[in-house]
Amino acid sequence: MKAIMVRIEESLDEWLIEEAAREGLSTNKRFGRSSFIRILLKREMLKKKEEKKQPQEITDSKLKEMMQDPKYWREQDPKFVKKIEAGFKKLYGGGKS
Repeated sequence: MKAIMVRIEESLDEWLIEEAAREGLSTNKRFGRSSFIRILLKREMLKKKEEKKQPQEITDSKLKEMMQDPKYWREQDPKFVKKIEAGFKKLYGGGKS
């Protein structure tokens, strides 16, 4: 799996170089900066899509880490809170006694 991720990362890097050449990064600084930012955003979107496709293993430490997020303790985002609750139920069982 790690080898696949390395190959994907290398492919992304090659794609970024090609994209940068197409966008003309070396010829115009202002245009180049905005193009580079767009390229980085595209790359980040691709990474997030890949992360969503891969099932994440639920662990107690992962859930506790999520609980440190302000979305949980300050904003009390209902979707985020439910995600954490579902994780604990899946990890430890959620049946009523």
